[in-house]
Amino acid sequence: MNLKTMLVATDFSEPSRSAIVRAAALAAAAAGSRIEILHAIDRLSLQSLRRLLTSSPADAERELVEKANIELRHLSESLTRHNALNVETLVTIGNVAGEIARRAEELDASLVVLGARGANFVREAFLGTTAEKVVRKTSRPLLVVRSPAAEPYRRVLVPVDFSPHSRNALDLARVIAPRASHLVLHAFEVPFESQLRYASVDEDTVA
Repeated sequence: MNLKTMLVATDFSEPSRSAIVRAAALAAAAAGSRIEILHAIDRLSLQSLRRLLTSSPADAERELVEKANIELRHLSESLTRHNALNVETLVTIGNVAGEIARRAEELDASLVVLGARGANFVREAFLGTTAEKVVRKTSRPLLVVRSPAAEPYRRVLVPVDFSPHSRNALDLARVIAPRASHLVLHAFEVPFESQLRYASVDEDTVA
């Protein structure tokens, strides 16, 4: 497994900026890795915006796409200025999580990188984060970045249930953090433990 192609989704928020910086650090450590930064414009939000604007729907869409491309170009230039990276950008319109999942398949992405939350924190608190939605739509490895990438990963916790998916998670952890210490954890749950406790079964028996 290698990080040949990484797809990084951004809504231009600070959390998604952290995701881009983390992806760049991973790409810099993996020779020949390619990054594509994707900004997906939500179609429903675009339709609402069209109703509020006096300009034509086509003009509103074109202006949003142009602004997004400018922002992406600045991000790309910032990354390539400081690192010899292969960075491409793309703007799409549609369901955001669906667009990320679709593009990940088109690219055969080795890794999809997202911020833990987006610009609209209140909306996500009720409807779920983009990361939560993407993980249900794609089988691609997904890295969710919660904080700014100050240094390479030093310690990695890998929970396993001995399934093939666990093996894939462990392999990916080694690729993402080859110099980190890896703790592999298996948590065993007693069958019907909650029912046993509810029935006042003594702790020694449960143990």
